Amino acid sequence: MDSHGHGMRRAAVTGIGVLCPVGLDRHQVLDAVRTGRSGIAAIEQFDPSPFRTRYGGEVRGFDPREHLSPDELERFPDPSLRLALAAARQALHDAGLSWTRQAPPARAAIVVGTCNGGLKSAEEQYAILNGLAPGRFDRRMNLLIRYHALGKALSHSLGVTGPTWVVTTACASSTGALGVAQELLSHGLADTVLAGGVDALCLAAMAGFDALKATSTERTAPFSLPVGLNLGEGAAFWVLEELDAARARGARIDGEVLGYAFTADAHHPTAPDPRGDGAYRTMTQAIARAGLSAAELGCINAHGTGTEVNDRIESKAIARLVGDSPVPVHSFKSAVGHCLGAAGIIEATAGLVAMNDGLVPATINFGEPRPGCTLDYVPGAPRPAAYDRFLSCNYAFGGNNAGVVVGRCDPSRPPAAGPDPTARTVLTGGGAVTSLGLGSAALLEALREGRRGLVPVGRIATRPTRSKLAGLVPEFDGRDVDRRLDLKSMNPISRYAAAAARLAMADADLRVGPKDGLDVGVVTGVYVGPCEEGHMHAITRSRGAQADISGFSVIVANATSGWVSNALLLKGYACTVSQGADAGLFALLLAHLAVTSREAPCVLAGASDELYSRYFRNCDELDLLHTGDDEVAYGLRLDIPDRRVVGEGAAYVVAEDAARAKSRGARILATIAGYGMTTDTDAFYEPCARPEGLARAIRDALAMAGWSPGDVGLVLWSPEGNSGDRKTLAALEIALGASASRVPLVTSVFHTGLAEAASGTATLAAVLRAWSDGGGLWPQLTGVSGIDGRELPAGPVPTLAIATSELGFNLALALAPGE
Repeated sequence: MDSHGHGMRRAAVTGIGVLCPVGLDRHQVLDAVRTGRSGIAAIEQFDPSPFRTRYGGEVRGFDPREHLSPDELERFPDPSLRLALAAARQALHDAGLSWTRQAPPARAAIVVGTCNGGLKSAEEQYAILNGLAPGRFDRRMNLLIRYHALGKALSHSLGVTGPTWVVTTACASSTGALGVAQELLSHGLADTVLAGGVDALCLAAMAGFDALKATSTERTAPFSLPVGLNLGEGAAFWVLEELDAARARGARIDGEVLGYAFTADAHHPTAPDPRGDGAYRTMTQAIARAGLSAAELGCINAHGTGTEVNDRIESKAIARLVGDSPVPVHSFKSAVGHCLGAAGIIEATAGLVAMNDGLVPATINFGEPRPGCTLDYVPGAPRPAAYDRFLSCNYAFGGNNAGVVVGRCDPSRPPAAGPDPTARTVLTGGGAVTSLGLGSAALLEALREGRRGLVPVGRIATRPTRSKLAGLVPEFDGRDVDRRLDLKSMNPISRYAAAAARLAMADADLRVGPKDGLDVGVVTGVYVGPCEEGHMHAITRSRGAQADISGFSVIVANATSGWVSNALLLKGYACTVSQGADAGLFALLLAHLAVTSREAPCVLAGASDELYSRYFRNCDELDLLHTGDDEVAYGLRLDIPDRRVVGEGAAYVVAEDAARAKSRGARILATIAGYGMTTDTDAFYEPCARPEGLARAIRDALAMAGWSPGDVGLVLWSPEGNSGDRKTLAALEIALGASASRVPLVTSVFHTGLAEAASGTATLAAVLRAWSDGGGLWPQLTGVSGIDGRELPAGPVPTLAIATSELGFNLALALAPGE
């Protein structure tokens, strides 16, 4: 129990599904643990001859026809989608559950982690673009290459209408998924969560790691010789249920997620902190939330990649954690390779089935120990042992770290501390980088003056395009934001993010030094992510023989958040989510959950978008952009499907615990009073246009806040400027009734262009600035008199911030003014 006497709703593991290099179910994985069997062999999916190594961990013997219907096989050609759906269904079957669109589960959620997402589909895209493969790039492929397609495919296939989260923190993604799942259960957002991760072996990842000389020429041998990693692939999911509900239905309980932690190194885009500080903080925080000490751990599943620097630094951190306690350490990557975004859940699965079988998994292939690697790594063969809990950690590019404590489920054990119902998340500042300038004050001034930041696209259009305008961020220097801020080594999306985050901190009067940064985190939302063109063209044209080394390490989705942490010394709670449209507002919800769980006292939450040549041309060629007068006078065009005017930029808000904000004398602008999150399960490739799911999210937010529809004084939205916006307007009519026709709607989209992930957060930053300076909001430019003519409030009022899109991920946040 916590200091207020509130116990956490517990996350029981009731089903396991796994497809990985050593097996196609939990039983085969356990057999591999028992026998020390390796799944690493010569790669067969592609020609490895251009690389230093021919070894990898492939999922062998998997026939998707045994798991997917003919319609699904046609709908989901990408191997990551096939692996994920098959493993997810296996986990549900193992739990004795059946989720379908025809019989949708009640109060269920999905959290899936991935590093690469649809990278295999992106390889196909670039092969077509370079004339090396037949076919054409179309709207189907445009969805398959996006991270959020993974969440959409799972929710669509399994009928899940509750929250769907896509965690993209590179190699820490699926461990991150388990942490987010625990938050959903502990906060009561769901009673059952399907949590896991997936990544498919692909040429683009292989070429990148090989070019960095990170691969081993032999089978990987973590913590010993030879040095280097082997890449792997796979998918695994756990069914996590609220413990009392699981026991009530007589479910078999395999274990329990006891605690988790997310941190940031704030050190380097790829290299870990040489002191091992990030790893150490991750481990100590995870076991503290689980209510344990290091001596009570039965073993530690290390990240254990096999690379020289990572293994040595991780060993240093573990030695600091365990002291003289004889806690064995193992790396399951020795058996399956580095499965990237799926690594954490596959390794935790091996750890869980091994614990229940009375074994500590071995680090197989272990040879001569390397300097600095002096722990007990369980070399060679598994070790019989009786223990009740273990720690599993992963450390990723971008300095994102995640750890989870898993144990046997003991119903008599007092629950760990849960969310504090007295805790409140307040917003104390916001910052934005848009086509209208730097900072929320500059944005608000331009909005009030009715200025648009839509400019010719010559900077990003290397060939003639039908669409001529976009919301491009003017060139700026880091010193324009802060004289100490060096942005020169960053790509554009990260420059925008670091600048916006620093501006948000300044607006909140939040000062962070090296020590203060331990308590301040970053949660970033992603739609497309960093530009991948250089790396993808290089590996495609050379058949993998060449890679863009400088670009490879910073094209992962979480690289942007990592740059923000590095630039601003933020070492606290760190996560990246790829929710698609308005991902920054979803990031704010995750930040709120972390704050009220006492996981993070302060979090910068937001998003960043970059317009680059290939992305803009994709939109133009697929007829997703307005042209002519419709782009010049960008507004609501409810009779035109799909089109918009795209923009770029970033926006963050400072979300912090109310007591902390008061203690530092912060100006409190708003309080998160309620929220609702739902998923539409309409056709995968067609727009989710029905309004009922968004209306349900709005009603949930109102109910949590204790508001009636008539209490809502303002709605913040991010219209695309096409017929899809009818969904939002209809949802408001359903949820607010007669009030819907009167409540004013505000957006910055028609001034700045649609920054897919960041526009909603940019509008929120402008609204917070307006509430702060007392000068009022701004005239709307929708072109619809019934919307533009609504009277704007003169001061702060109860506000709904809503997010939705054709993807079907819906969110509503109820924001109360002030405290």
